[in-house]
Amino acid sequence: MELAPLTLEDAPAWAELLATAFDRSPADMRQLLGWLHQGRELVAWGAWDADRLVAQYACLLTHLYLPHSQTIVEAGMSLNMAVHPDYRGRGLIKQVSKPVYEAVQARGGLAGVGFSNANGVKVDRHSQSYGYQVCGQLQPALAWIPPRRSRATLELTDTLPPSFHCPTATLNGLASFVNTDQFIYHRYAQHPFRRYCFGLWREGENINGLIVYRP
Repeated sequence: MELAPLTLEDAPAWAELLATAFDRSPADMRQLLGWLHQGRELVAWGAWDADRLVAQYACLLTHLYLPHSQTIVEAGMSLNMAVHPDYRGRGLIKQVSKPVYEAVQARGGLAGVGFSNANGVKVDRHSQSYGYQVCGQLQPALAWIPPRRSRATLELTDTLPPSFHCPTATLNGLASFVNTDQFIYHRYAQHPFRRYCFGLWREGENINGLIVYRP
């Protein structure tokens, strides 16, 4: 078994592994890999058995707002961790994640972060090899908007202007991702196979609020 960093030159084998692990088509996964590499920096390592990629771990470099210090720090957001079904139970994720986190740290990252569904959290809590610590549940936010005499019209559309400025807010007392306008556009308007819709709150030429949803 050989461990090595992954680049887009490895896309055919990489897409094949992701397609097998997540029950998608290799074509979709090829598009996904290209899209991920067009956004923030992606750090990934894989385990190879001869010319077959059998495991991969990747982190997307991102920014976190930490409320206790009121600072923005660099972190690696883990995504699409995968092991081929024929090679599971061999501790490969621990092996391929180690050099990824070392690379994230070398780039100034303070932590590796991620989120999972309920079944994934059960694995995280009981796994001794991954090194994860479950630190909380993602918190939804609900805001009451009082009636105004002049009510803004919400424009529903399936396209998002490629150039816009939309203010973002952090939740008091909670760590949160810091997203730029460019990242929002890339994440939702340019996804290769997921289709998102948008609700725009316009005031003249300005976008004062944005809702992203999937029908």
